[in-house]
Amino acid sequence: SGSDATVIIVSEETGIISLALDGNLIRNVSEAQLRRYLNTAVVETTPIVERMKQTETTSAKVGKKTENRKPQQNA
Repeated sequence: SGSDATVIIVSEETGIISLALDGNLIRNVSEAQLRRYLNTAVVETTPIVERMKQTETTSAKVGKKTENRKPQQNA
């Protein structure tokens, strides 16, 4: 059976964020990517997996690195 649940996973040791949704695990999600997902999850019609792939492709094209990035601490 299917589910529309989304799970946000934060590594206690590394602080790396992952998303589990639609049967997929998306690793090394940046804070900006997570914010975009959370802000648009309710209104977007494009599946999140496709949006994350598009974001990763765009990030790679402009030379942004998303791996091993720890979340920023808010002051």
